[in-house]
Amino acid sequence: MTAHPTFRFVFRVLAVGLIVWALEGTCQAEELTRETVARWVADLGSDSRAVRARAEAALVEHGTEALDLLPNESTLDPAVRETLERIVRTVEDAETQKALIPREVRLHSRNLAEILGALEQQTGNSIPRPGQPLPELAQLPPDEPLTFWQAIDWIESHSELRYGGHQLQPAKQRSPASSQGPFRLLLLDHTVRETAAGQKLLSAKLRVECEPRLRPLFLVAGVDTWQAQIGDQELEAFTPGASRELPAGRNGETDIGYDFIVPEQATGKLTLTGELSLTLSARTTSVTFSDLKARLPLVRRRGQASLSLLSIKPTDEETVVRLALAFPESRGLFESYRSSLLTPDLALEMPDGTRIAASETAQVQEDPDGNILETRFLTRGAIPTRLHALIPTAISTQQVRFEYRDVPQQTP
Repeated sequence: MTAHPTFRFVFRVLAVGLIVWALEGTCQAEELTRETVARWVADLGSDSRAVRARAEAALVEHGTEALDLLPNESTLDPAVRETLERIVRTVEDAETQKALIPREVRLHSRNLAEILGALEQQTGNSIPRPGQPLPELAQLPPDEPLTFWQAIDWIESHSELRYGGHQLQPAKQRSPASSQGPFRLLLLDHTVRETAAGQKLLSAKLRVECEPRLRPLFLVAGVDTWQAQIGDQELEAFTPGASRELPAGRNGETDIGYDFIVPEQATGKLTLTGELSLTLSARTTSVTFSDLKARLPLVRRRGQASLSLLSIKPTDEETVVRLALAFPESRGLFESYRSSLLTPDLALEMPDGTRIAASETAQVQEDPDGNILETRFLTRGAIPTRLHALIPTAISTQQVRFEYRDVPQQTP
């Protein structure tokens, strides 16, 4: 007797469900160790499709924790390396999307120290405390969950503390704010001034901030994507077609502004809208070269980033290391000043376990796809055992919109 097509379909669905359940159970139950990851990587080269699929599912399931334990890729079969690259891209893409979702927090106290503690714990954003006793706020925070920037805005509106440079400091002036996801933009200046020629100009200046857990790299903004209006009068850009690219500041803030021509008859409040393009690193990844006596070069791939150890030369006083850092899927990242924004933080581990930070790093070769860096460490004749690197990964470019409406005019 032939089974009805409906029963065959149900049977296949149940079978696939049992396989997925079994794979998930295996991934979750098995402890994540370097040996476990090495075995999964070896299974990627198995003749059995089921074994390969189970190993790939396990590595994807454990995400970035598994990626940090991957073996030396230069010793692997080319087909396995290709599969690993796909796994790394899958994990990094998922991590990037997750990182760009604004973190939320629930606040249940008027004590500002407790509020900041909850912000750090629930959003993963570090906030240094001001150098003075924190006040008890007069009002309880809202009951509903708040994003990180909504919580910061609420603190600013109920205290004389202002957020800037990844910390809260006392200040009375509060700039109009506009937030989108993990980004906040402050309208620092909207002054109308008169030039020596008698022309009135509106100076619109913005500050772009990211949640502290993100690492902004540079932003691009064109004045033609901005729209300014006073009352019902639209303002023309003073320099039509102008575009600027700026590196992010050391404290994660970037300021950018443009001037607009104000007609004589323009009266009323300001409306300013537009967008800018922000390139950032959604996470920082640790890379370790454990066998410094192995045949060079040694290559490590983490998402879009490729880090190659080209040479390591110890002398009586120092150890000189040459590395190549590349982002093959993100052309243009190494043009001009951008190279310095992507320089990894390096440390050599000595036989006793201590780590020595780099004393000097120089760029010895530049290419649109990557750079070769030479780094010096004062090792005093000791032979290092490992090289550790922190590199920005999960790099993406986001279009960030801003909108300010009914802002009172500001005069010098």
